[in-house]
Amino acid sequence: MIDWLIEQQLVLSLLLILLIFAEAKLLPALGAKFCYSLFAAIPVALLLANMPDILKAELAPQISRYLVAINSNNVDIGININWLAIWASGAIIVIVISILSHLQLRTSELSSRINNSSQDLKLPNSLQPYVSRKVASPLLVGLFFPKLILPENYQKMYSVKQLAMVVEHEVVHFNRQDTRCNFIALMLLSLFWFNPLMWLGYKSYRRLQEISCDENVLSNKNTEEKIQYSKAMLLSIENTSNQLYAYTHYTEKQTMLKRLNFIKQKQQNKPFIKVTMLAVIASLLSSMAIADADHKSKAKSSEDVISPLMRVEPIYPEQAVAENLNGSVVLQFDVSAAGKVEHVIVISAQPEKIFDKSAKIALRQWQYQASSHGLKNQLVQLDFVTKEDEKSASLVERIKVTQ
Repeated sequence: MIDWLIEQQLVLSLLLILLIFAEAKLLPALGAKFCYSLFAAIPVALLLANMPDILKAELAPQISRYLVAINSNNVDIGININWLAIWASGAIIVIVISILSHLQLRTSELSSRINNSSQDLKLPNSLQPYVSRKVASPLLVGLFFPKLILPENYQKMYSVKQLAMVVEHEVVHFNRQDTRCNFIALMLLSLFWFNPLMWLGYKSYRRLQEISCDENVLSNKNTEEKIQYSKAMLLSIENTSNQLYAYTHYTEKQTMLKRLNFIKQKQQNKPFIKVTMLAVIASLLSSMAIADADHKSKAKSSEDVISPLMRVEPIYPEQAVAENLNGSVVLQFDVSAAGKVEHVIVISAQPEKIFDKSAKIALRQWQYQASSHGLKNQLVQLDFVTKEDEKSASLVERIKVTQ
């Protein structure tokens, strides 16, 4: 799992840098809706990089076998860092915080439904309005059945025209199903929380989400209406003192400043820059797909044998030493074009869960000859014995590794 997470970082980071740059420097030229739509490239890139391996090579018919004996240098008496546990802890924290923030209105008796038949709110039939004393601005909540939450004093806060526009803003979110998009974004954030660019990209994504809604609302509005809309946004900022709900970025100050500046700026709408941006992203995505398919094709057709240049002997687990245990672990792995061992998994082990971790840690450090294609699905068996001269019957290659 950790290997897979690390493998995704190069293309993910390149895309995030490009998207963050577009929001920071090219927003007037590209437009908010265009910049917001570019974030769809992230899940597309992850899908391309992890397409089903229909060209996967068949398992190697031979299993290399190595003997690991106890000596003073390979007994495990230290503490190994469990990177998977650290990643899982961070992912769980992000998910739990997200869930708690989304459940505030459901658990604190904060909202009551509005009878829209008596209100002049132009809403889709499936979008129900509610009011709450704990929100500072209109917001949309709910993954499968979204509802519109308005401040308790919304009729006093906004003029009729202002209310119509801020509600229209939330309707744009509803029609685009932004709450579901936000759920996907949070899942990706929890998956790659350790990459600082993911946090910067998530903030950029949420800002663009709000600004693109503003762009939709104001596309057919005159100057006076734009002024009134900006005033309504500022009223939301003034009303944040009692706000509990953390779901929306509507009143987050950095986002609000960016939104106001966008409204004031003259939109340049430069098609050439849009085409260039699309071409760069498309080239990046297509290069990934072609490179991945080419790599798999070469791995399938190649019959070359790549020999290991360096083997690292596994550490004999302290528990096994204390109990005088012998055992074996069969592992499957890939060799990259650079000769690096990747995608190490345990196929079988006897006894289970005793030697697995030590075997995987050592195998990941082995180095093979560089090649143009690498190898897929290689198998190796590591035999752990308490005495160097102990033998086990085998018809496969067996190499004794001691120090």
